[in-house]
Amino acid sequence: MKVIGFLPLRAGSKGIPHKNRNSFLGKPLYKWVLDEMLTSKIFTEIWISTDDDFIIKEEKENPKVNIHYRSELVSEDCASTEEVIEEFLKERTYNDKDVIILVQATNPFLTRIDLNNAFSDFLKYSICEKNDTISMISVVENHNFLWQQEFDKIKPINYDPMSRKRRQDITNTELYIENGSFYISYIKNINKYHSRLTPEVLPYVMGKESYLEIDDPLDWIICERIRKYLNEIGKK
Repeated sequence: MKVIGFLPLRAGSKGIPHKNRNSFLGKPLYKWVLDEMLTSKIFTEIWISTDDDFIIKEEKENPKVNIHYRSELVSEDCASTEEVIEEFLKERTYNDKDVIILVQATNPFLTRIDLNNAFSDFLKYSICEKNDTISMISVVENHNFLWQQEFDKIKPINYDPMSRKRRQDITNTELYIENGSFYISYIKNINKYHSRLTPEVLPYVMGKESYLEIDDPLDWIICERIRKYLNEIGKK
């Protein structure tokens, strides 16, 4: 079985120009997750999929990293990550037991411990339950009061307003928030469902600090401050 680490790094970004390679606390944003991937010890191969000349120049001599030179077609704003993965897979041959772990650079709170534990949990469940159509997604626990629109009103999803709990008492065993850090799936299921996920999905719960993805300048500022604080207290 091969374990493929796949890190998509498109050159274009409307919210923050050159987002993936901009300096985030002294090093390019993408390096925060790439460094964790390189030290996690679970990957057979690590691939960066990019059309960014800066990143290509930076990483093409790195013996531990492979470059997927993505086409113009899947480098456009409207191209999905699934289209990028499918282009990559069409150029290579893997077997049914091989696994792909899609990692996104926009969440700089991923650690090698997360990757190791998540892959271990994914593999144990898949083998013990004899279920190779399972996939996994990184999430954070939800402790918020959630409401849903119903016609011209809203109704609560996860609590009774007539018997209001403290926010910290809101259950975290039923509702999670996707944090966009990583996704795990057997490669055969990517080809089957044309999706990074399958109908059955396992959660991997990350720390509260990983709640926010970097999509705009405000996210960048907030994440830098959180990351700086975590560095100061010695928490990866």
